[in-house]
Amino acid sequence: RCLVSAAYNIHNSHRYHEIFDARQEPVDWQNLPFDDAAWQTATVFGAAETAPWHKPVPRTIPLIIENPQPPVKVLDYGIAKDPVPQELKDIFQVAQMLDRLTFDKPSAGLFEPEPKLFAPLKKWHPLKINPPTGQGQGIFLILDFGKNLLAIPEFTITGVNGAIIDLAYSELLLDDKVSAIVHQGTINADRIILRDGKLVHQINQPRGFRYMLIYIHDFGQPVTIEKITANLVVYPKT
Repeated sequence: RCLVSAAYNIHNSHRYHEIFDARQEPVDWQNLPFDDAAWQTATVFGAAETAPWHKPVPRTIPLIIENPQPPVKVLDYGIAKDPVPQELKDIFQVAQMLDRLTFDKPSAGLFEPEPKLFAPLKKWHPLKINPPTGQGQGIFLILDFGKNLLAIPEFTITGVNGAIIDLAYSELLLDDKVSAIVHQGTINADRIILRDGKLVHQINQPRGFRYMLIYIHDFGQPVTIEKITANLVVYPKT
């Protein structure tokens, strides 16, 4: 059975960067005993060797695997604000907004525990983020994954309905910032809109990056980043 997802707004013209709205996704659809009886049934084309697949042959190369890579350092964190707030209609506008954010030091109590800048991270530990009190403010983190990767970002987040997580990726830092728009308009950004409770989400395509900007905003209750990895896309050694 299948369902055309209403949760994804994927922009083919911008390298499949996405706006994912978890509020539009069926909860726990991957797990039993989820009831998919209302979903569309698959169409049966025929038995094995039905045209156009007359003669299936063994695959000659191994399947791609995903090797999870946690971030190795927190490079910066604090309060962020869009100096030109406006309604954003597509991922290109999200990328433009990320590039014009202004950053400031955090006030006490925003992060639990307080991140340690540049300290090696052997393992990601849950990070609770409390909402800032200033009008139009959000919080930001800049993470270093240690080297350039072709990887699928994956997040486990406990949050609140309507909270927004905007992401930008880059292979290098420009003026100590992650640029969401590079190479004559090419964008490197995604958006996740949370629902109440825990969400595990993989971005739909691999991204090429070393550095990641996380900008969390429009949340009135704490959000916890339980886990974050860059799932390295590789062929196994033979």
